[in-house]
Amino acid sequence: MSANLSLLIEEPLVLLASTAGLLLLKTAVLFGLGRLFGLGGDSPARIALTLPQGGEFAFVIFGAAVAGVMARDLADLLIMVVTMTMLLTPFLFTVGERISATGAPGEQEREFDAIEEKDHDVVIAGMGRFGQILARILHIRRIPFTAIESNAAQVDFIRHFNASVYYGDVNNLDLLRAARVEHARIFVVALPDVTESIRVVTLVREHFPDVKIYARARNRHHAQLLINLKVDYLIREALVSSLEMAEEMLRALGDTEEIAEMTVQRFRTADERLLVREAAILQDEKTVIQSAEAGWRELEDLFDADELRAARHERGNNHPSS
Repeated sequence: MSANLSLLIEEPLVLLASTAGLLLLKTAVLFGLGRLFGLGGDSPARIALTLPQGGEFAFVIFGAAVAGVMARDLADLLIMVVTMTMLLTPFLFTVGERISATGAPGEQEREFDAIEEKDHDVVIAGMGRFGQILARILHIRRIPFTAIESNAAQVDFIRHFNASVYYGDVNNLDLLRAARVEHARIFVVALPDVTESIRVVTLVREHFPDVKIYARARNRHHAQLLINLKVDYLIREALVSSLEMAEEMLRALGDTEEIAEMTVQRFRTADERLLVREAAILQDEKTVIQSAEAGWRELEDLFDADELRAARHERGNNHPSS
């Protein structure tokens, strides 16, 4: 409402030059920051073309400045410049979207690798930190495997270590067939993205029902979804490390090796039983919560009973009958 539209007629060149100057300056700064902070591909260009406009707080600042430190003519010009940058933002955003669709200037889309059609016992989907550890163990045991990774930069990095890994989309059925999944004994899902993980498990279970699926679960909910898809083996990535720390912590607090190990193992067994129970009623949040509370109460009662038996046993040893 404070924009002086008459400036479009009175000083069009000054207005257009100032608007272009602000847009170019902010675009250059944003693009440089994107590169500086490691954004790859077309991301820096898209950010630069999405956020080059002046901020609406400028209207408040320039309006207040007229009270004593800025001439009205200059304030009117700057307000119109900010307004023009806002009007042009949707067009710049469209340019950014087209860059994303076609690739950054001078950058060609990389084609997926052609997979050598070899029958390997293991196919690994995802070569992040989790998948790489599995691959290293298979490598030192001289067990051949086929690994597929959808991140091109990750593939190039892993190949520096002479690892056998292919760039491709694991949710592409033709690629899975080229990887000879139907002849594999185990298909490992080591993908970090939960949605992608569920999608590929569903695809493999539907088209390659005889292959055993070993899956990595990012969290409890992911594990429940995998259970319902009937994977053959799953592991929650944070569970093992947290249990190992808990066992060491109990030792440091005075438990014997046997008691610490027994406590952690009993907890793990009860938690896995509860996980399966929750997966069966996953769609009913209220029932899941009630089941979890009941499960933990059962576990607490079990440990309380153990402590009571241990106390009675100790009293019996201290006061033998005559």
